[in-house]
Amino acid sequence: MRLKSFIILFLIILAPNILRQVVYLTTFLETGEIDFIDSFETRKIYESLPFLGVIEEIIIGLIFTIFWFFNDIFGKFEWLRKFGKLKWLRFFAYGWISDALIDFIFVLLWLLFGNWGWYLLSPIIRFFIREIFLSYAIFGPVLYKSGFGIRRLSLYFSLFGVLVLLLVIM
Repeated sequence: MRLKSFIILFLIILAPNILRQVVYLTTFLETGEIDFIDSFETRKIYESLPFLGVIEEIIIGLIFTIFWFFNDIFGKFEWLRKFGKLKWLRFFAYGWISDALIDFIFVLLWLLFGNWGWYLLSPIIRFFIREIFLSYAIFGPVLYKSGFGIRRLSLYFSLFGVLVLLLVIM
């Protein structure tokens, strides 16, 4: 693995997630609300320092990029080889960009319908379904196994995020 490959992948998977923070911040500034956010830590960030969301995304992006290149980075350690090839860890990157797409969809639904039926569920259930189950148990593994290129998916998800952003500012 070359540093250039690491940086390129990091930026590719970071793009929709930074855009998510832009959509969140813009929606928050336009409406004064954070009801569209189900993530506990993100809600706390937006109640105090919204710009910390970008730092959170950078840290998560670095971790998932390391997961992507796990075998290249740590394959030289004998004790790790007993676990075999760990390319399956790449599903985390797919799950993470899917998480951004899901958040774009939920912001759009919130803009269109306000606190619709989804918000009748408890915050813990909403968090689990939206942030863990859909992203990392469903979309991450399915997209990884399907062979979709992460570059293309990141681009498509980001374009959808730009459309949501445009709706927010209109």
